[in-house]
Amino acid sequence: METGILLADRYTVDEHVGSGPTGSVWFGHDTLLDKPVRIKSLSPELACDDAARQRFRTTAVAVAELHHPSIIDVYDCVEERRGDEAVSCQIATRVEGVPLRDVLSAGDAWEASATLAFIAEIALVLHDAHQAGVRHHNLTPDNLIVRDDGAVTVVDFAFTTPPPGPYVAPELTRGEPGGEMSDVFSLGAIAFECLTGTPPVDGGDPSTLATDVSPAVAALVTRALTPRPGARFASAQVLAAECQQVDFTAEVLGPLLRRPTPGTDLVAVAASDVVVVDAETPPPVAKRPTGRWRLGLAAAVLAAVVAGAVVSHLPFGHGGDTAGGGDPAGVVDSSSSPTGGADSSSSAASTKPLNDPSSHRASSHRASSSHASPDPTVPYVVGHDAHRAAGELSDAGFNVNTITSGHGQFQCPVRDQSPNGGTTAPSGSTVDLTVRLANNVRQCYQP
Repeated sequence: METGILLADRYTVDEHVGSGPTGSVWFGHDTLLDKPVRIKSLSPELACDDAARQRFRTTAVAVAELHHPSIIDVYDCVEERRGDEAVSCQIATRVEGVPLRDVLSAGDAWEASATLAFIAEIALVLHDAHQAGVRHHNLTPDNLIVRDDGAVTVVDFAFTTPPPGPYVAPELTRGEPGGEMSDVFSLGAIAFECLTGTPPVDGGDPSTLATDVSPAVAALVTRALTPRPGARFASAQVLAAECQQVDFTAEVLGPLLRRPTPGTDLVAVAASDVVVVDAETPPPVAKRPTGRWRLGLAAAVLAAVVAGAVVSHLPFGHGGDTAGGGDPAGVVDSSSSPTGGADSSSSAASTKPLNDPSSHRASSHRASSSHASPDPTVPYVVGHDAHRAAGELSDAGFNVNTITSGHGQFQCPVRDQSPNGGTTAPSGSTVDLTVRLANNVRQCYQP
């Protein structure tokens, strides 16, 4: 294919964007709808292969049926002959932005919090696709487009086995069918590159992560990169929830984990530096239910310190953190009891944390009328465009307060929110959004 031609008497081919093993990408224009388009064409060899064309067309139809705001909008296929050459193309609405590859090209490592929020956002997008039966299996920084508003669009779903590479799950390179956890591996590889500035080699090595990356973050990435699919996170949704959980846990427990100078009064440090979570202000929780029992643990530790306990050791790495150890299969069943025992219902009164959000909501409910409407759920908007996030929260019945940091004319995606997404709050209450200002989109993902 070449620039200047007209496909199907409708689509102009204007600019060559790039090429890969299976084909190339072009920018063009839909003369009927008068809008810019993105054209993905098969290589001449594959365009002559009936089976390859069929898979290419089937993938286009599957992606087109997703209708997801963060997945490329494929809306047409073209198959024709131009002289002796067979042409097969997918036509999609053009996405204005730059590949994540360009954002990472400077080689600067991202902050762990920004990485976790970014991976969680993409994981939730992939989970939606997985629920519709569509796997990506070709996820790389080249196939994540960072839009002009800072949001991300997933493009170029695989229609054939991808060639070996740092982002490709081992089972796919062996010719096995793969599944949802193959995309989890790719997300782990992208997280590794965000944290280090370079893609992983041989599945990644935690020792190569930056020295300021916490053990929990390193363990999360390593688990996603495990060669055996069954040892990875059970789904993209579970990975997203774990990213949110690790980020929240680091925010709450960070002050406790800082080594004090000799003679420091740990109680005084706790009272001045630790965010205290009590029964009247339940802690924010991850959007997904996975790992919520650890919030009770975090609150219990904080309460003990504020009460005067001296913390000499925290039991991390001994089966309590699913991101770094425990069940080798990595399966977290959200329907399971927090205590993990079959008889947990009989001991719920003694094991439920005092600050458990459900306890707070239950007591509030008993104090109100039995006919009162329940508080609405706060939408999860971390990683979303700030204007879009404000609209989602407003539609859900909340007021919005935007807290900005940094300098520049560009608003980065939402970095944090309070209350967290997935919690409940009174209708009409205010949700605080933390937004970084920058000069361009690339600066949003740099320390």
